[in-house]
Amino acid sequence: GTCILSTRSSRLAPNNFAWGAYPSNHAYFHMGGTSMATPLVAGCLALIRQHLRAAWNNASPSAALLKAVLIAGAERLPGQASPGVQLDNAQGFGRVELERSLRRLKIAAEGAGLQTGQSVARSLILTGAARTLRIVLAYSDYPGGTLINNLNLIVTGPDGRRWTGNQRNGVKALVLDGRNNVEVVHVGKAKAGSWTIEVVASNVTQGPQDYALVVVQV
Repeated sequence: GTCILSTRSSRLAPNNFAWGAYPSNHAYFHMGGTSMATPLVAGCLALIRQHLRAAWNNASPSAALLKAVLIAGAERLPGQASPGVQLDNAQGFGRVELERSLRRLKIAAEGAGLQTGQSVARSLILTGAARTLRIVLAYSDYPGGTLINNLNLIVTGPDGRRWTGNQRNGVKALVLDGRNNVEVVHVGKAKAGSWTIEVVASNVTQGPQDYALVVVQV
């Protein structure tokens, strides 16, 4: 929410232009912070919901699906913090990029509830030149102070290589995330061929646990 153009109250002092004036029209000025970021992201989610209803024939997309689509299109800001990871406290999963979320959307699915030990797999066929592949698993966890139900994301490429959700880039050993209810697999220059995407219910104490699965290719 940095230096966002927004409406300016007419009740403000004539010299109050917050972060910066908008010379073309003094009914607007620039501001920042969560007060600016939150309404912009809320508007993006409204557009995502409209798109899923109109283009994907989903009359009532879940909160988890909306969140997964938003995160799938997010772009990590280079040189900011924690290189090589999928998320951090500096920028979360990255900057919202609505065009990537909607125009590059290949899968936007919701899965029925899973119990401990159950899993679901689906295939994805990629063709053409190698491009970045982003796969997102999201679910609305049972309320609690920490993660209650743990679903994991495992992706296998055409050559047999495997990735797990939120795995640090460059780490080949498979490490499952048991702390977050959003998991991302980010593959740069994904090879053409058949990919397998698995959702595994590692531990569901308050189930069954439904989920959303989204794939974009950017």
